[in-house]
Amino acid sequence: MIRTIIRMQFLALLSVPLLASPGLTSHIVIAGPNEPGQRLVVTGRVYGADGKPRGGVVIEAHHTDASGIYLAEGAHAPNPKVAARLFGRLATAPDGTYRIDTIRPGSYPGGGAPAHIHIHIQDGRHEQFEILEFADDRNLTPAMRAKDGAGGTFATIQPVSRDAAGAWHCTRDFRTAGGK
Repeated sequence: MIRTIIRMQFLALLSVPLLASPGLTSHIVIAGPNEPGQRLVVTGRVYGADGKPRGGVVIEAHHTDASGIYLAEGAHAPNPKVAARLFGRLATAPDGTYRIDTIRPGSYPGGGAPAHIHIHIQDGRHEQFEILEFADDRNLTPAMRAKDGAGGTFATIQPVSRDAAGAWHCTRDFRTAGGK
């Protein structure tokens, strides 16, 4: 009987939506002005399965530095779950929008994998792991491009453009499994 009650209480805790932590904003700076690399601004919107914008969705993003290194020897990782120096956490605005100011990540030393940003999305009931890759990356193969398909702003591979100041910009939208 006690075991059943404990299990039911635990399951009830799991079904409660996780709300965005107080103090999180929809705009974060992962790489400040002193971080070497080309400036990058990633913007987008998070939608539920019902197609409506989702506010309060938590997004965690991390990536390599301009040299393709996540965490140089002796460096400090701001989040112990992720061994990456360049890490940030935000909550989408009420209209589902977000903005990340950072640098373009470098490809891993030795090449191979395209430069990318890891994105962990938590909507309160579900979590998903996504990647953002850049359409101008020479490490993207024709097979990778074909697999990504024509997903528009929801696709893993996104076009980038430069503004007059030389900063790169791209848009990446997400659709979560949760609806409300």
